[in-house]
Amino acid sequence: MEVFIPFDGNLELIPLLEASLDAWATVRFAKPQVIELPQNSKFVVRARVIADGLAKGDHYIFADLDAIPEETYVVSAIIQRIAARLCHRAKEEREFAMALIRPRFDDGGRVRVLLKNVLKKWPSPSGRNYDDQYSEAIIHAGYSLETWDDIWYRQLPLEPTQVN
Repeated sequence: MEVFIPFDGNLELIPLLEASLDAWATVRFAKPQVIELPQNSKFVVRARVIADGLAKGDHYIFADLDAIPEETYVVSAIIQRIAARLCHRAKEEREFAMALIRPRFDDGGRVRVLLKNVLKKWPSPSGRNYDDQYSEAIIHAGYSLETWDDIWYRQLPLEPTQVN
């Protein structure tokens, strides 16, 4: 499963990017990829649109730079959850388009499992948390949002000097 990590090219954060890529590389079935774009007001939207276009499977992971897997089996757990969800979903139940993975701590970045090709028109960032805007858009499009509390990730320290 592809894991897309947006990066704004900040050279001071290269050690953090390397640590993130190394952590995701230890996960079975994870294919980490960097989406490098210049930082601007549409950075988060552009990175998500690119990830959605590059994803080869129906689902993919979009992880913030500082959000790394807690366990090496995280993608296996995600794949099992998706399969179980598809097999047991009632016909009247909405298909999920985004699942938020539970952080070990409540600060820092996020890890999201996204369904490909859900939105035709992506919401523009308005200064709020973009996950909130994306959630509203997918619900409006007829999909659901889930939080998976039994699959974990953790944060890398944001100070680049702390990463080795």
